[in-house]
Amino acid sequence: MKTYKKKADRNSKPIKYLNNRMEGLNKKESEEKAGYNSSNHSSRIEETKTYKEGLLKLLLPENEIAEEHNKNIKQDKDRGAKNTALNMWYKLQSKYPKEQGEMEVGDLNITIKKDTV
Repeated sequence: MKTYKKKADRNSKPIKYLNNRMEGLNKKESEEKAGYNSSNHSSRIEETKTYKEGLLKLLLPENEIAEEHNKNIKQDKDRGAKNTALNMWYKLQSKYPKEQGEMEVGDLNITIKKDTV
């Protein structure tokens, strides 16, 4: 049996809510303008598949994200941001050693010791 991927309906309430948020409206205003009755929906709206898929389409394409991430890794002005970017890269690449060990990054030799507490 074939399954077909349905495109998000631009007139659906979650997509209307997302567009309202992107225009700068607060959550309550976005809910009301999208057609929701109650003003306590925002957390549930943001968990819907339609909202998440719509949000992903608004984000940068993967190659642009990788390019920006790479710029962050190569810069030296904000060491915290650089370290966070490196940490994310290692997690994505599954390069962190599971146990005590060593790894090389460029000309750095990093020794990781597992706490014995």
